[in-house]
Amino acid sequence: MTEKRERKSNPLVLGYLEKISSKAFADYPKQITDLIGKKHGIYALYKNDRLYYVGLATNLKRRIKQHRIDKHAGKWNRFSLYLVRKQEHIKELESLILRIADPTGNATSGRLPGADNRPPPAYTEPAPPTPQPGPVNPNDCPF
Repeated sequence: MTEKRERKSNPLVLGYLEKISSKAFADYPKQITDLIGKKHGIYALYKNDRLYYVGLATNLKRRIKQHRIDKHAGKWNRFSLYLVRKQEHIKELESLILRIADPTGNATSGRLPGADNRPPPAYTEPAPPTPQPGPVNPNDCPF
């Protein structure tokens, strides 16, 4: 009888923080640095519980701090971050998330190899149906 060997798992996500207040950088700078340092991964910015923006970074701490003063400042108050094992995966992960979630703060949607990467056409309301002539009531005839 052969013995099954247990496979060691190499998780893609090495660590994460979810929906943390943006004030954490001021209130807990040492803990944030100890946890994420200059690591790479994916991050999400939220306005309360609504997803606003998704991005990638080779230095998560620096990138999220930048968003506190750039064009996204004031548009988010919580963040999540996910430390990813290999840096070469973060662009594809970001693209996947953008295609699924379509956050309002992102100007572009995610691009995937071999996919139709054009933005979807804008939705327009269909025109109301054109009235069709029906039977004429002789009593409605003016002559």
